[in-house]
Amino acid sequence: EELEIGEMINVAIQLKNQGRFEEALSIYDSILQKEPDNEMALINKAVLLKNTDKIGEAIKIYDKILKKDPHNFGALANKGAALACIFKYKEAIEFYDKALKIQPDEQMILNNKKDALDELKSKKKQSKAEELIQNGGTAYRLGEYDEAIKYFDEAIKIEPKNKDIIQFKEVALTNKAIALIDKKEYIKALVVLEKCIDINPKSKSSYGNIGLCYEKLEKYEEALQNYDKALEIDPQDPTTLNNKGYVLFLTGIFDEAIRCYDKSLKINPHNIRVLNNRQMAFEALQMSSK
Repeated sequence: EELEIGEMINVAIQLKNQGRFEEALSIYDSILQKEPDNEMALINKAVLLKNTDKIGEAIKIYDKILKKDPHNFGALANKGAALACIFKYKEAIEFYDKALKIQPDEQMILNNKKDALDELKSKKKQSKAEELIQNGGTAYRLGEYDEAIKYFDEAIKIEPKNKDIIQFKEVALTNKAIALIDKKEYIKALVVLEKCIDINPKSKSSYGNIGLCYEKLEKYEEALQNYDKALEIDPQDPTTLNNKGYVLFLTGIFDEAIRCYDKSLKINPHNIRVLNNRQMAFEALQMSSK
């Protein structure tokens, strides 16, 4: 079993290096089901969560490790980096200092501490709008999307033509919608996604997520309309092609479903989910033609 877990960790590291974060995370979750206290899996998972802006979840993992081992260098150093990501530079420096007591010459931590000190100095010179943006960024990275949106709205009142702030708000709204989809609150998610479209009428992800909501609500015509809008913006998006194919499968249009899956697989040939969906559609087509 140890060898098996070691191999799983190696695969997850390779996936992370390829930018396939979600697949890597699922492997770490499998490992942690077998060994909930596997330190390498915990730290690697937390680093991935940080890389995908799920800072709050990453910090919870570091806290779990540090509760058991308060002098764990990796957890101390990485928690410092996570805190810096949400602009909590003073707290980040405290954790960098704890890590440096264990490994005083670790150059990366010394550099990170210097960066945090520099940011603390510049923070004192922030405008009100910059402060609100930073607070919004902190809330966003902790998964507190409603709070983030409030901060961005306040910043927009001060600088109504600042495109960056408007984009930050769109990202926060998108993630709020995704959180609602995860909770199966599809009607509420649709309301949020319409606000995203108001901000950015050419948002591929918003149309794709609207399509997904309608798919889950079994409103397949509306789902297909929105998947098509997403594909007008990006005809090569493999996820939307797969989702459109699945709705076509559900409505019995098997040949068109297969064509969508084939387009998706041309872009990402090894996607297991799409391969399985294509196989189901192919078998259904064969059965329907008998």
